[in-house]
Amino acid sequence: MGGAVSEVLKKTGIRADETDILITSSSVFCPTPSVASMLVNMFKMRQDVQAYSLGGMGCGNGVVGIQLVRDVLQAHPGANALFITAEICSSAFYMGRDQHCLVSNALFRMGGSASILTSGKSQQYRCKYQLTHSERIHTGARDSGFNCMYFGPDSEGQKGIFLYKELPVEASIALENCLKKITPQIMTWGQYAEAALAIGKRKWYGKDVV
Repeated sequence: MGGAVSEVLKKTGIRADETDILITSSSVFCPTPSVASMLVNMFKMRQDVQAYSLGGMGCGNGVVGIQLVRDVLQAHPGANALFITAEICSSAFYMGRDQHCLVSNALFRMGGSASILTSGKSQQYRCKYQLTHSERIHTGARDSGFNCMYFGPDSEGQKGIFLYKELPVEASIALENCLKKITPQIMTWGQYAEAALAIGKRKWYGKDVV
């Protein structure tokens, strides 16, 4: 993470002590002191920096972090926010034989990235992108969504990340609901008409017609 932060500070020309908000995101790696505290110490940030560490939210941790950055920046006009998202899986590597946990050993990898976001109008000319909209769907109220993935011990006491077959189903439900909310933000009336025409053709001529 330190390397990613050093690189983004160098590319943007922003000093570490110009950081007003620091938000880190890592699903599995949740140490004490927190990742945010480690970075504050490593880069000697100001005493009044607002530091937050997010964890335990699965693959959506980065999206949740971006939404938090947006909300905090809206509350602090002109502020600079340093956002770091990473996954560090070594602490959750599974040594047992439960098939539900073995998948995570092959699926997950380690890496990270850092970015700087700002609500300062004077910095707009330097920005590569503009965050115009973000959306979040939480399926945790559903028992199937809540239990489809968790970190804990197996029957032999070996800790690992349990992935169950309900996970892809819950992910598709979240994605579908998110698309329903975000579609009006990105589609034009012409695209709606094209989609309606395509659906009509499929119903009239058959599913293979585009």
